[in-house]
Amino acid sequence: LCWQMDRGQHWAIVGGNGSGKTALLALLLGGITPSSGGIHYGTTHDKKRLEPERDIAQVSQELAKELIDADIRHDISDVCENAIDEGTTIGALLQQTQAPQHDIDAALEQFGLAAFAARGVRFVSTGQLRRTLLARALLKKPAIIALDNPLDGLDHESRLAVNDLIRQLMTGDRTTLFFSRHRLALPDGITHVLELDNC
Repeated sequence: LCWQMDRGQHWAIVGGNGSGKTALLALLLGGITPSSGGIHYGTTHDKKRLEPERDIAQVSQELAKELIDADIRHDISDVCENAIDEGTTIGALLQQTQAPQHDIDAALEQFGLAAFAARGVRFVSTGQLRRTLLARALLKKPAIIALDNPLDGLDHESRLAVNDLIRQLMTGDRTTLFFSRHRLALPDGITHVLELDNC
């Protein structure tokens, strides 16, 4: 596989189960290394060398599950009488980005989350949590946003809302990677398609 993406492009990476999408995303994020060849990262808009951990923001079901599982592990409700542990709230999760508070407030409004800012990540719907992850990704101001099947598990109304937000993310010189099993579910704004089959 020889593939190059450039700043400002919006790629859909499509393919069925086992096609290699997850492996490709793990390679890009630095989670695994290639058995041969290599990955070469360019620079961000401010001429810094692109670093996956800092410059690639991920939105996925797995990431949502990790956040919920971590909150459950830290829940004190089971050991304290009458305790109700909200855990990490939507607002606190966005504050972890260290973005200015006015940017966080604007993101809460833009993503329709202002009413849920004080609610724990375990106590919101799948669609609300997905929108929270999109807001967090945007606040990190990454060079690349990687969306791994971002519409999976959402009802029709949530799909429409998340799709609209994804279109808003496809602005400026940011690159978007939209991983999907289906070509038919691609949002407007996709400029390139990479179809994977058997890696």
